[in-house]
Amino acid sequence: MTAPKSATKTYHNRFTSKLIKQYNMSSNSTTSEHETLDPVNWEKTRELMHQMVDDAIDYTANIRNRKVWQEIPLEVLKKFNTSLPLEPTNAELVYKEFTENILPYPMGNIHPRFW
Repeated sequence: MTAPKSATKTYHNRFTSKLIKQYNMSSNSTTSEHETLDPVNWEKTRELMHQMVDDAIDYTANIRNRKVWQEIPLEVLKKFNTSLPLEPTNAELVYKEFTENILPYPMGNIHPRFW
C-alpha cells in the first residue's frame, strides 16, 4: 500500500524545508541567492573522488577473483531497514557504507562468468 499523495507531498515539503533551513544556518552566505551544492572543502572532495576512481578500477580489474554472486548476510540487510536520513551525511561515511554494505554483494551481471 502506498502513502496518499498528500502525505507524500507533506513529507517532501517538510524534508525540503528542513534541509534548506539547515543549509542556510550552516552557510557562510548572507542571502539565499548564494546557496550552492558545492562541497565545503574541494581538496577533500578531490581526494575522495580519486579514491573512488582507484577503487572502481581495482574492483573491475579483480572481478574474476570474486564470486559471481554472494548472498547478503542478514546483519547487512538489517542496515537497510531504516528510515531515510533527514540530515546531511559526510561523503566519506557514505562511501564507506557503500564499500562495506553494497559493493561486496553485486547481482553478478558484471562478472565474466555470469551467464
